[in-house]
Amino acid sequence: MTFEFLLIIMKWVWGGFTALMGGMLLHLWKEYRANKNQYAERLVSIERDILKLQTTSVTQDRLDEVIDRKLNPLKDQMFRLENQLQSIREQQQQDFKELLKAIRDKQ
Repeated sequence: MTFEFLLIIMKWVWGGFTALMGGMLLHLWKEYRANKNQYAERLVSIERDILKLQTTSVTQDRLDEVIDRKLNPLKDQMFRLENQLQSIREQQQQDFKELLKAIRDKQ
């Protein structure tokens, strides 16, 4: 009878332990589900923030595009001015040579 009584007590202890573990697992599962949703929402908000930062950030390529857009007209104008100066210089040299030739012819 004591052995049977001991088995009954062990079954009760085992049942209580199993119920306690089941309750703990259920509680942990509920916390996991709640935190999983919170973490998923937070991850989505972080991804949105990253996309906002990427769209508003200034990259080297964008800086190069802006600089090229601003400097290209200046470069073109400088090139045209250099060409004009070169043609004026050549014309002045030609006029100077003609003047020297005219002076030599008079002497």
